[in-house]
Amino acid sequence: MAARQCAGRSPLYGRFKVRYAWDNRAVLLRVEDVPSSFGIEVNGEAAGYSQAGMGRTEFDITDFIRQDYNTVSVIVCEAPAAR
Repeated sequence: MAARQCAGRSPLYGRFKVRYAWDNRAVLLRVEDVPSSFGIEVNGEAAGYSQAGMGRTEFDITDFIRQDYNTVSVIVCEAPAAR
């Protein structure tokens, strides 16, 4: 499921700069303690999805970043209503 498919979207945005010293290195994004399923987008592209919830999840975003400034969005999906 892509981040854009979340029914209820509550995006959190961040921006970071990739320096030349990062060339040929893996770039990992760690997300912790999200209360629901969530997706991540890097520079507008879906880069991962997790249903782990209140745990720790790491994503390899190396293929999605570019030199200079990058935008990361964490899109928290609404939890389904209790029945």
